[in-house]
Amino acid sequence: MHACLSINEVQTQVFSYLAVGKKSRRSLARLARTSKTFSNNALKQLWSTPLDLEVLIQTLPNDLWIQEKEHGEAPRIMLTRSLSERDMDRFKYYAPMVRSVTMGDDGNALEEILEYYSKSGEKSFLPNLRYLTIQACGWDKVAKALTGLQSALRTIYIGVCDKEPVDEEEPTSYGLQDLTSAISKNPLLSQSLKKLVLVDHR
Repeated sequence: MHACLSINEVQTQVFSYLAVGKKSRRSLARLARTSKTFSNNALKQLWSTPLDLEVLIQTLPNDLWIQEKEHGEAPRIMLTRSLSERDMDRFKYYAPMVRSVTMGDDGNALEEILEYYSKSGEKSFLPNLRYLTIQACGWDKVAKALTGLQSALRTIYIGVCDKEPVDEEEPTSYGLQDLTSAISKNPLLSQSLKKLVLVDHR
């Protein structure tokens, strides 16, 4: 191996090109497993932008979660018991590496994880998150996720589809109130947020 490939800055630059696309991400995973020289930077690049939160949730013990799928809906991860400190070992190892993530309808997993961190008094489960995309059916899920995040987020993209009927005169008023309230209740988020992109699919 050429000596220049042991330089952190060079590795970071090279690995950044492998972080886009599923095939390239698999190459990063192989690098992390096969070379101690590449492992640290390859893992950082791989986990800086996981495809969605579900990928991180699946680092929890296999006996802790199941995938449920209702007719016509995407699979959701459901936790089958309360989280323990030991359960969270791998999750906590990878979570600080995450800088951009997509959250969807992740069953009860996100709620349980937020509750765990709230009770334990630990910092945010995604302390270095900077870019967040939320795809959720219901403003309540969006508000709950934002209230529980203690990260210096810079950009949030929110796509909401609400299955409940809405007032035709003010179709998004109550949702926006929930959203702004969630942001204002989170001091770190209200100071760091630079860009909010809202897409209402109702």
